[in-house]
Amino acid sequence: MRFLSNLLASTLGTLLALFLVFFLFFLFIFALAAATDTAPRVLNNSVLVVTLDGEIPEIAADDPFLRAFGTGPSLDLRDLTTGLEKAAVDDRISAVWVQLQGLRGSWATLQEVRTALERFKQSGKPVYASSDDYGMDEAAYFVASVADSVFAVP
Repeated sequence: MRFLSNLLASTLGTLLALFLVFFLFFLFIFALAAATDTAPRVLNNSVLVVTLDGEIPEIAADDPFLRAFGTGPSLDLRDLTTGLEKAAVDDRISAVWVQLQGLRGSWATLQEVRTALERFKQSGKPVYASSDDYGMDEAAYFVASVADSVFAVP
């Protein structure tokens, strides 16, 4: 009889420990997810920095694991155009700085980005573009052509 009581106590203790480990794991994941969604604070006369690096997807994946580990794109075309529209009417933002770093995409996507930058520029705020590359390719020049000033390596 003592064997069965020891077996039951060991099984119950193991299950309780596993439940506690899984509970703490999910609590950690929840805290991590809650900490990453903090809204940035925008000061007066701020410059909105838009880094266009690589492909601009039409729709970004909503997979939380891809975003948590940084393997998926952080914004898509709709997020970019909506953000520029909001920045155009926000009095705290005084300009946009577009950093072009290996920009790729279809010409339709690049035209949408350029049109969104033109609409921002119509609000009377300047648009600046820069590139870290030793030369801009045709796609980067196309997007940067709407800017008031373009800064690139000679």
